[in-house]
Amino acid sequence: MRGWGYPDLDEDDMERVVRVLVTAAVEDGGKRLSVHLGDQDHKVLVAVLSHTTGAPDQALLGTVATLATVDSVGTDTGEDGRRM
Repeated sequence: MRGWGYPDLDEDDMERVVRVLVTAAVEDGGKRLSVHLGDQDHKVLVAVLSHTTGAPDQALLGTVATLATVDSVGTDTGEDGRRM
């Protein structure tokens, strides 16, 4: 991330959000998951796909929203599984 121009990235928040999203994807019960990192609108984008439908978990968004440096967009479910 620093190579993308984020020298002040809060590593603790980044690690926590990835752990929360990956844990939720694992709890969806699938056999695989995908983690995607991107750069969008001068922000780091972290997206996790569970590859199974999974139940929407509004508590998940609340957990992510408590992190000071994180903006949460949401979750949705498509043909390829739940995206967070």
